[in-house]
Amino acid sequence: MLAAPGLSAIAWLWFFLYVYGTPDPSAPYAGQMQNSFAFFPDGFGGLLFDQGFGLVASAPVLILAFGGFFRERRFAAAWFIVATPYLLTVTTFAMWWAGWSAPARFFVPVLLPLAVPTASAWLMIRSRGLRAYALALLVISAWMALVLAAGGGGHLGYHARNEAGMTPAPWLKWAAHVVDLTAAVPAFVPLPVGSGLAARQAAARSGLIIVLPWIVCGGAAAFALHAFARRRLRHHVGLVATTTIIFAVAATVAVSAGWRLQRDDSVATERGQIEALAAAARTEILAVDLTGRRRLTIDELVSRMRIEVHVVPTSRPGSRVNRPLVTLSGIPAGDYRLTVHQHGADGWIMACVGADRDPFALLTEPIANMTEASVLRFPVDVRSLLVRGDEDAARHVDAVVLQPLRILQSDSKPAAGFARRAVRYTGMTAFFMDDRAFPEPNAFWIGGARESDVVLLPDHPRSSQPLLLRNAPVDNVVTLSSGSWREELRMTAEEERRVEVPIDPAHEGVLLRMRSAGGFRPSAADPGSRDTRFLGVYVRVP
Repeated sequence: MLAAPGLSAIAWLWFFLYVYGTPDPSAPYAGQMQNSFAFFPDGFGGLLFDQGFGLVASAPVLILAFGGFFRERRFAAAWFIVATPYLLTVTTFAMWWAGWSAPARFFVPVLLPLAVPTASAWLMIRSRGLRAYALALLVISAWMALVLAAGGGGHLGYHARNEAGMTPAPWLKWAAHVVDLTAAVPAFVPLPVGSGLAARQAAARSGLIIVLPWIVCGGAAAFALHAFARRRLRHHVGLVATTTIIFAVAATVAVSAGWRLQRDDSVATERGQIEALAAAARTEILAVDLTGRRRLTIDELVSRMRIEVHVVPTSRPGSRVNRPLVTLSGIPAGDYRLTVHQHGADGWIMACVGADRDPFALLTEPIANMTEASVLRFPVDVRSLLVRGDEDAARHVDAVVLQPLRILQSDSKPAAGFARRAVRYTGMTAFFMDDRAFPEPNAFWIGGARESDVVLLPDHPRSSQPLLLRNAPVDNVVTLSSGSWREELRMTAEEERRVEVPIDPAHEGVLLRMRSAGGFRPSAADPGSRDTRFLGVYVRVP
């Protein structure tokens, strides 16, 4: 029994010795202290109740385990002797959510034994109403597990904190598109990277305040079920119906109380508008003008839509702005006009496609110059559109408006799926459909021994798009293909070739599939380089 954990511990320490030259697990943090008891309220509350990373939020049936401890006192003492020092360590850790992970990742090592007190709590319950309550918690937990594993194409189970601060749980965004459920459910993740103790204390206070109505409503639901089942409910059908109604009412009251406590506008129409545009691109939508009592065409529907997102000023003079003003996900392919509402003319606005830290802007304009000409063109669907601003814009912008001008039908797109990044080059914009290419300000690399899809969108219609390829400092075979066109280049070390990629006028842009058979690591070629990427071929727009 001791061999497995012993060997695991040796292997774990050997990993740090091999990678960092020391068996110290804190080596990746360069000696920085990451633990403090001042972090405990935020870590403890988050590990239990956070909407995306909390244990109870993801599996509420485990609430019964803490009730079962009263019956299994010896077991409870043994569990707490093991779990208390461990949980004190992880809840006082600065990054208690454990980065990109599933819910309650740090709770998992002591989680499995909780099945024993949970079963004991079930045996202890005699009331039909409370047993129905416990079964409802089990059904909700099973439903949550199914949603996290299969909902949203399987992308909901794992997520990470983003630069925007209080990270919303992806499953809540997936579950409700018209109202903002994330503002009504406890969130304990502190504000952006680099935030100190004050931000963590604020996150703990905000999260614990929102926990209170959920605890009160959950307790009221248990009391109501117990009272109804004892006096009036004799049949299983009535008990099931009553349980469903009581849980629905309790959740509705808790959500409403959360919105009121957060003083948050519960309506979030932008997600529904974006999905309506996506449905319009597939011609899977019926639009009706209720005032004029007539059916609208897709073009009429698109021309009437305006996606307006209000911005809360978050910057003071001289402060540094890290978070985007607005982040919109899943934008359908088409043309969009970007405008802002502001109470001052100072500041700059930047529109980017990609992750929070991507430095590439498709549009950079002073607020005063943002006119009808500020148009974004997307030949494919884009995963996320970030609208950033400098310090002045963060103080002066009240709302960001994205107005669709034209939506591309599915057969007009050069590629299916979502572009992860987009970079503007001279006379052309490149949309990267995967993570196997490395964009840079003036060109991009295709990864070595990899194949990557890139959609090229020229600024003006043309029959072909010229590209200049420079090989890695190794012999290589580079293959390019687009539709029926295909070209294979056998290139020597650092050789350059110019190619003309044909463009099909029936599509907006062209999908270019590029493969590099070989590659190199700059850190291996130059001892002074810290670039460990495996790079194949360098692509530039001449």
